[in-house]
Amino acid sequence: MIKSYITTATVTNKRTLVLDEIFPRIPKRVRVTLEALPTTKTGSGFLVKLTEIHKTLLHSEYQSRRKDEIDAELRAERNSWGE
Repeated sequence: MIKSYITTATVTNKRTLVLDEIFPRIPKRVRVTLEALPTTKTGSGFLVKLTEIHKTLLHSEYQSRRKDEIDAELRAERNSWGE
């Protein structure tokens, strides 16, 4: 018997779906049916949330770490391991 799975997903572009659940790998073609879900006041899509986060960070005092800072932290951590 063929097992079917039902989940929700976010369409990120014309060819990509980001599934809300992880499924076992199915090594063959599958059928996908898209049905738009109603928008709720309490929740919004992944991309809407991501855009909100980016706007909040842009307008805040948050300073992301530079590459050289991250590299220095990694070096220090690795040096602390001792060999």
